Amino acid sequence: MLARLAESIELINDGVKAVRIICSGLRPGVLDDLGLAAAIEWQASEFATRNNIDVRFQFRPLIYTWMVTERRRLSEYSRSA
Repeated sequence: MLARLAESIELINDGVKAVRIICSGLRPGVLDDLGLAAAIEWQASEFATRNNIDVRFQFRPLIYTWMVTERRRLSEYSRSA
């Protein structure tokens, strides 16, 4: 009985680990900690490592800043309408 309980607990722990891996793949912690550019750079690096290919990431802060500003402005406009 105890062996079966231990096996069940191990299966649950493995399931929790798998869910954590899937979740971090969907929304990396880097996104919250360092921002969008760092998260994309990290994802590109991970993709390159997994697939053994060269990936180059170029971030253009002015375009990104404009996109974020426009998104905020549209969001504020839709709330006030």
